[in-house]
Amino acid sequence: MANSNTWLAPIVVALIAALGTYLGLVRRTSGKITTTEAGKLWEEATTLRAVYQDEIARLRKEIEDLEEEGRACQAVIDDQRDQLRQIKIKNDDLERHNARIQRELDNHASV
Repeated sequence: MANSNTWLAPIVVALIAALGTYLGLVRRTSGKITTTEAGKLWEEATTLRAVYQDEIARLRKEIEDLEEEGRACQAVIDDQRDQLRQIKIKNDDLERHNARIQRELDNHASV
C-alpha cells in the first residue's frame, strides 16, 4: 500500500503547484488590458483631452466676453444713474419754482 501512494504524491504536488501558479498568474493579470486595448484607450483619452481643452478655451473666451459685456452694462447703468440724479435735481428745482410762482399768484389774487 505504501508503494501505491508514493507515485501519487508527486502528481498531487505537481497539480497543486500548477494550480497555484495558474491562480497567481490570474490574480496578477486580472484587470489588466492588452497592448491593443491600452493603445485604443490612450487614443481616446488623448482625443478627450483635446476636446476638453478646446471646450475650456471656448468657455474662458465666453467668460471674458461676458465680463466685458458686464462692464459695459455697468457703465451704462452708472451713466443712467447720473442722468437720473440730474433729472431729480432739475425736477426738485422746478417743483420749488412752481411752488414759489403758485405762492406769488396766491398773494396777487388775495390783494
